[in-house]
Amino acid sequence: MNFAPKFFTIYTVDTNIAPMGIANQSSTKYDAAAILAIDGNLNKDSRKGSCTHTEFATGSWWRLDLRRSWKIASIVVLNREDCCSQRLKDAEIRIGDRPDNSNPVCGNITDIRAGSITTLCCNGMEGRYVSVVLPNRKQYLTLCEVKVFPLQHPQDSWTNIAPLGIANQSSVAFNGSPRLAIDENPNTNYHRGSCIHTRKEMGAWWRLDLQRSWKIRSVEVVNRRDCCSQRLRGAQIRIGNSLDNNNPVCGNITDIKAGSITTLYCKGMEGRYVSVVLSNRKQYLSLCEVKVFPLQHPQDSYE
Repeated sequence: MNFAPKFFTIYTVDTNIAPMGIANQSSTKYDAAAILAIDGNLNKDSRKGSCTHTEFATGSWWRLDLRRSWKIASIVVLNREDCCSQRLKDAEIRIGDRPDNSNPVCGNITDIRAGSITTLCCNGMEGRYVSVVLPNRKQYLTLCEVKVFPLQHPQDSWTNIAPLGIANQSSVAFNGSPRLAIDENPNTNYHRGSCIHTRKEMGAWWRLDLQRSWKIRSVEVVNRRDCCSQRLRGAQIRIGNSLDNNNPVCGNITDIKAGSITTLYCKGMEGRYVSVVLSNRKQYLSLCEVKVFPLQHPQDSYE
């Protein structure tokens, strides 16, 4: 018998893992894409661009691919408040490993008041996919936010928690929005739409809000390959709980080769915010991916 200890990354039930996933839906109307249900925007007025919307169809669905199987503690669904909240009546929340929406049902939505928030306790149901399905009737499906909270679950040695967060930056140029740095798209060619870009400005920055404080093992930054990789020279990686980018420095980027990958070991520095800052000079900030790896916490579990 092997008595080697297992190691776990602790995901407590207050950690919403939905932003780590890839959202899809049966159809899209009014440009209300599936990702709007996991964007962290809790506005329940669909007219503000914060909610999903399908076409009028039979069996409309929204589905979240969590990229691997999780044991799910609970799921929270936010209904719209501007109109039409009754459309969610009896919607099924399904969890499982099949991508066809035929997985077991955790529960149904019965509260259809405007702006209602439904929490369904799933008691450790396991699966890679979480679906919201309107079965056997023709209707629009609109969701303003879906949150997924796991039970504590064993992880491998390196779990990138960056997709859990909300990204922001000092400015946006050439459609290089901040979320592109945590979309897990490894393409290092900016022109493929996979990298962030600010304006040319003094002290340009990119910041990730991890939504709670973590002890950070390491941060990985992927530079662009197509051009201009030297712009990242000396960029500071800062970690802490201040929103103003003046947190302690984990390290600086010195490798500015095209497509370079810099890994900085932060030795358990603690903070809610991870920033990449070009301090004291006027320059564009562009990078293609940021990954954040927390320390693991050993558990008293053996096999």
